Amino acid sequence: DDLSTILRDNYGMEPYGNEIMYNGYTGRQMETSIFIGPCYYQRLRHCSADKMHSRASGPLVMLTRQPAEGRAREGGLRSLLSLSAG
Repeated sequence: DDLSTILRDNYGMEPYGNEIMYNGYTGRQMETSIFIGPCYYQRLRHCSADKMHSRASGPLVMLTRQPAEGRAREGGLRSLLSLSAG
């Protein structure tokens, strides 16, 4: 089916999305055409929970004695979780 007929038949909307709007403060009808249409949402591929990273202990850089950088150099939580599992 056409989207405009679905909106008209199922939801009572105008076929082209134009609706009569009223001012919420005065109750008077607005004199302009206002388009109202469906909004499409999509889930993001990257979730912030997947990006979280922390470190309690791990390898150090010998020269500076500072922690190794990042998850890729075993400087983070994921390597500790795999060691504690077994």
